[in-house]
Amino acid sequence: MSGDKDNWQRADRLGYWYREGGVMIMGYDMYRNLSNETNKKFKKKQREAFQQALVDPGPDLVVCDEGHILKNTKSALNAAMSRVKTPRRIILTGTPLQNNLSEYFAMVDFVKPKLLGTYIEFKNRFVNPIQNGQHSDSTERDVRIMKKRSFILNDLLKGCMQRLDYNVLVPYLQAKHEYVLCLCLQPLQKKLYQYY
Repeated sequence: MSGDKDNWQRADRLGYWYREGGVMIMGYDMYRNLSNETNKKFKKKQREAFQQALVDPGPDLVVCDEGHILKNTKSALNAAMSRVKTPRRIILTGTPLQNNLSEYFAMVDFVKPKLLGTYIEFKNRFVNPIQNGQHSDSTERDVRIMKKRSFILNDLLKGCMQRLDYNVLVPYLQAKHEYVLCLCLQPLQKKLYQYY
């Protein structure tokens, strides 16, 4: 989509893609802008084409690379992405837990809406008990509850989350070679080094 600068070209390309199928690659900001049904920059026909292809009925599958961008449930981007009527959603991220479980909730809720309940339910059931058991002055009971809730959360997400590390790629990567080269300093470099 980034090659098309004109909204009519974008509408035509999305219409063709919607009818014929295939893969459409689009940035988050462009998606948010094109799927905004109140955007006054678009003509009625453009808005209808964007809504049909991107929102309702939308694509058969949505894959969000760098999905941790959707970590805030109150952001305009998350709201736009959550409106997509698609039967399949995938998030790819190398950092699912950057700061806290609230961000994790936002990503899981995007992939499987309501799997973890509302945010308040999730916070009471998982966030609070897990945080209570992580302090240096936590009681044995708090630590036990933390471990139990962490296990339950992990078990609950087995069906919709796959956690893989770099070892999956090792068989496909070429051997890594490291070399150490010793070079003499040039006269100017020596002078600067001595001065420093």
